[in-house]
Amino acid sequence: MNALFIYNPTAGQFSIERELARCIDNLVQSGWSADLLLTNGPRNATELASKGVAQGRQMVVAVGGDGTVSEVANGLVGSEVILGVIPAGTTNVWALQMNIPSLPPWHPRRMVDAVLADLEERGWHRPPGTPSWLSDAFKVLLNSEVRLADVGNVNQRNFLLMCGIGFDAVVTGNVERELKRRYGMLAYVASGLSKAVEFQSARMRVVVDGQEFEQEDALMIVAANARLYGGILNIAPRAYLDDGLLDVCMFMGEGLPTIVRHFGAVLAGRHYEEADVEYLQVESMKVFSDPEQPVHLDDEVCGETPVDLRVIPRSLRVLVPEKSRTNLFQQPRIGLLADML
Repeated sequence: MNALFIYNPTAGQFSIERELARCIDNLVQSGWSADLLLTNGPRNATELASKGVAQGRQMVVAVGGDGTVSEVANGLVGSEVILGVIPAGTTNVWALQMNIPSLPPWHPRRMVDAVLADLEERGWHRPPGTPSWLSDAFKVLLNSEVRLADVGNVNQRNFLLMCGIGFDAVVTGNVERELKRRYGMLAYVASGLSKAVEFQSARMRVVVDGQEFEQEDALMIVAANARLYGGILNIAPRAYLDDGLLDVCMFMGEGLPTIVRHFGAVLAGRHYEEADVEYLQVESMKVFSDPEQPVHLDDEVCGETPVDLRVIPRSLRVLVPEKSRTNLFQQPRIGLLADML
């Protein structure tokens, strides 16, 4: 297997560079051809992934959070190169859905690994056999199957997980990178509470698969390719990654009480039953708003409305743990990674 690993050293709450290099070296000793590259700024992972495709790599592995995974996926869409994921970010929504070993921010083992990683950066060598979620993720990587996944597209840029418009994007854009790295999901909670008091809903005109309608008090729109939101909220329970559809949730209203109520409804899994929530499954959608609203793709704010959303069906090859029991796919797998080595 000819693989390229792309690591975002600013992702997550501690560095894993030394242990990552050790895990990749183990692959090389077992017969793989593998290289490790570090990103140096926004969207650099997409550039590196595209170069990997041009170089004839069979697989490109994103090592980082969901933003890194999304950037790498952008460089692979439409090619035959497989996307692998080693979760090393804060929430790791893609990994959670695929049942790839990762540690949520509140897990005690994350604190232990942070201490060990800091010691390694200071020259300490981890004894062989020391438990590590990273080595667990590598083991799962080797026992995976290849599937075809949809990707979403907004104004000619792709996303893997979701697109958020309105309040959702305001909260995302308000979280500083360092606060996210240090406090994880708590940084988003704090940002959401601070913005909920002052945020004003907008008038939105939505064109869905050719049909047009308006909402006077649209709080936010989430167009989801997958199901999980923020790692814990099943915002799109009917979503599949290969059904050729985006699952759209439109939340109406404004003010802290309304936002808290919406959050509770999503947490309880009954938001799509609420009178001020619209749940749609679409192939394409255009959104216009007054005033203009910010937009984020996979946790990166990237512009404002208007937006032109569409799905690109089964355009990305992804690795899924063979024993993950995921129910996010409807179509048969392409094959096992082991058969391609």
